[in-house]
Amino acid sequence: MGVDRTPDSDSSVGRPRELAMRAVVNAIFYLTKTGCQWEMLPNEYPNHNRVYHHFRCGSRAGVWERINTELREQARVAAGREAQPSAASVDSQSVKTTAVNVGLTGASWSKAANGPRWSIQWAT
Repeated sequence: MGVDRTPDSDSSVGRPRELAMRAVVNAIFYLTKTGCQWEMLPNEYPNHNRVYHHFRCGSRAGVWERINTELREQARVAAGREAQPSAASVDSQSVKTTAVNVGLTGASWSKAANGPRWSIQWAT
């Protein structure tokens, strides 16, 4: 991990970046793909504390949301669709449970099934 002497686009002052941001992004991709814990990040990636710091800063600044929005819009346009969806569909389901899962019970107003519910939403 060499020192990146290129200043950020926002500022040309401050300490030079010691961590390659590509390595941080690769580590975040690894975490999302494998679902492993931060502490279990392999040694080929930067220290998990530093990766988490950059992830958290990006989350607070809305960076990941903007990247996701841009990629989604590009994929929709490449597929011949409008960049923004015109409608959305929502579906939900209740699951019957046993008495063991007493703490997870809920009520579905539209069905007689008691139990946990989950919803799925997709854009068209």
